[in-house]
Amino acid sequence: MQLAAAILSHQELAIDYFVACDKRLLNFAQSYFKTFNPEIGNIERM
Repeated sequence: MQLAAAILSHQELAIDYFVACDKRLLNFAQSYFKTFNPEIGNIERM
């Protein structure tokens, strides 16, 4: 739900980063956004 809402919102507004702690969710989100995992402080590029 979190990723689906972000993808839909990204059509209207620019989203700079997708933030989550779930590694599988972040791996999938990298297809659409720059991602950030606050547990490790690592910003992944698209």
